[in-house]
Amino acid sequence: MRVLALIALLGALPPEDPPARPLMAEFMGLNGHTVQFKPELYSKVCRKVRDYHPLEWDLGKDSDFKTQFPEARNRVNWNDVYGSWQKHGFENNVSIMEAGFKVEQWKDLPRDAYAYGLAFARAFGPTSGSKVVASAEVFNEPGKYPDDKYRELFENMAKGLREGDPKLRIATCNIIVGKSGGYEKSVDCVKGLEALYDILNIHTYSLAEMWPSRIRRSIS
Repeated sequence: MRVLALIALLGALPPEDPPARPLMAEFMGLNGHTVQFKPELYSKVCRKVRDYHPLEWDLGKDSDFKTQFPEARNRVNWNDVYGSWQKHGFENNVSIMEAGFKVEQWKDLPRDAYAYGLAFARAFGPTSGSKVVASAEVFNEPGKYPDDKYRELFENMAKGLREGDPKLRIATCNIIVGKSGGYEKSVDCVKGLEALYDILNIHTYSLAEMWPSRIRRSIS
């Protein structure tokens, strides 16, 4: 009888609210192309955006150019760009793009990479700067950079980013286990630098052959 009474008592209790579940829009994101991205259009479907941020816009062809953030060297105002995305509810991830900036263009790679990272984080980081950037990637798919040069660049730019704003999350370029390729760097390139990054960046593609081919794998 006591068991039946307990069952009856439990049945009389109001049911608990189901646990809150995140919406897909809260953890899905899009890749954006700076001034071409339309935050008002995509804010209905996601809350994260990753920008292809051209290093060349900030430095021109001179790695030792003294940045004048929030303006790029070509006069794009990054606070206006990323601020407008933030106002539409986006968390901004910036992928600092190596395209158009060859390894030979660095006048003093360690010094200039560090200076750029420091200036970037101080200008846009979540605590030190304008608070419009949550995380930054040290390059995207730098296959044309030799492994030793990418490591040198990553270590010094990441040191600058970390010093400029310790709360700014730092991501590697596209990483792979094994040998580096045309679009990815081996994880060995950042071995021993764990204190300088928060995210290992991994890109996967449903391609049978890599760019410039568009032949895709079968999904059958």
